[in-house]
Amino acid sequence: MSACGNNKSLDALKAKQAELDSLLQGGKDQLAAVQGKLDAMKADLLSFKPELPQLDSLQDKLNELKTKLDDPLGLASLQAEIKDKFGNAVGDLDELISTTFLGADVCSVVPNVEASPDGTVKEQPVEPKVPEEPPKAEEPTPLSDKDIEDNNKRTMFAAYKLTYKSLFRQAKTELGGVFNSKKAGIAIMKFAHPEMYIFVAEVSGTTFDALKKFDYSLEDLRKYQAEAAKKYPGGEAYFAKFVPAVKEKFIELNTKFPDVYGGTTIEEAAQEYTSRRLAKIANEEAGEV
Repeated sequence: MSACGNNKSLDALKAKQAELDSLLQGGKDQLAAVQGKLDAMKADLLSFKPELPQLDSLQDKLNELKTKLDDPLGLASLQAEIKDKFGNAVGDLDELISTTFLGADVCSVVPNVEASPDGTVKEQPVEPKVPEEPPKAEEPTPLSDKDIEDNNKRTMFAAYKLTYKSLFRQAKTELGGVFNSKKAGIAIMKFAHPEMYIFVAEVSGTTFDALKKFDYSLEDLRKYQAEAAKKYPGGEAYFAKFVPAVKEKFIELNTKFPDVYGGTTIEEAAQEYTSRRLAKIANEEAGEV
């Protein structure tokens, strides 16, 4: 490499590194000398740091004017300095100074102009204003009673439907024998899912028969369940676990997909369903009169 391309400061730094390596071999006795070499290396490293030019800001200078109101000589001197540095680059500097004295927010009304030591004056991009307080989180719009009821209705229907499909597949496999008969699943689930309406009625203070969802009574349902369980042993377990499975699925949907479902509780959903169902029955009966 040509010596013309060498950096003298870098060469001096390398020489001090070589001296440091030599001193390190001397052990503890040379610690003071080692520290001296480290200090010298630090000074050489700092010599590589470029010196940034000191820029004068018009905004800062105008803000400084406000501190000179009790110092007429200092005020006059600073005004003269401002006009000398920025007079040719800013339109009506006198008006900006007057506005400053009237208490205006300098950062809002004065352009971000800076002057370098060589006399160059240039307007810089406006610096973003940092808010004094962190932004407040936007409060969600509270749901109306109708929104809540719709969410409950959607969540309970989805939980009911998913539970039916899941238990049907299980019943078909467990009770259908070697050939995995769909008949077993159909026969058991036909009298398992009405358990949901027993729960809905009880939570709402009414009865299964009052909901008139099926063309048979609760007493008849129990007979049909007994017959199905006799034909497919083990089927009675599905009658008992249908409602708990729906409850679990209702909570799961609300927890995992709150933006889609967002219901409250299955008990509240049941009461809302009962209210709609009884109103529908009343309207139908009134229409028949």
